[in-house]
Amino acid sequence: MPIRKLIFAAALVATTAPAFADITRGCASQLYYQDTNTTFVLANIEGRGRCKNKFKANDCGLYARRAIVACASALWRDRWDQRVPQECRFYSGSGRAQANLTWTGGIQIHLPGDSVKARMEYAACCPTGRRDRSVIGALKLKVTGDKYCSFNATISGYDTDCKAVREKGYCG
Repeated sequence: MPIRKLIFAAALVATTAPAFADITRGCASQLYYQDTNTTFVLANIEGRGRCKNKFKANDCGLYARRAIVACASALWRDRWDQRVPQECRFYSGSGRAQANLTWTGGIQIHLPGDSVKARMEYAACCPTGRRDRSVIGALKLKVTGDKYCSFNATISGYDTDCKAVREKGYCG
């Protein structure tokens, strides 16, 4: 009988142990600029959310999405700073929800620094053949993944003075 109890106890631990392990879920997103003539992907943002156990696994996706939205909002908030905000950087070993930004689009910006503002101005004013004096567009976010990740939002509208952007030499 003691062997049966030991086998039963081992089986019980084996089936319940994953319920108490940390769970990580991720979401992916694209931050993009859009106006009437252009849709231009500026960045990819990956989000990760951590939960204490599998019974809270759905919350992990929500945490990942919130980390992405916080990163996109911080990019807009800090658009004048020409740096990537803390909300957009992974920290190894961190137990909190995280987001990681990767610039995309192959933009060669001729500015002293780099920011979402500079990338939006480039997307609005610098494509070949674009000669508008000003362009009204928007910074948008699309989050994809499972049903807890899916999310679309307009971060902000933006009126770009393309004449000034070109005169400063930002288009190269």
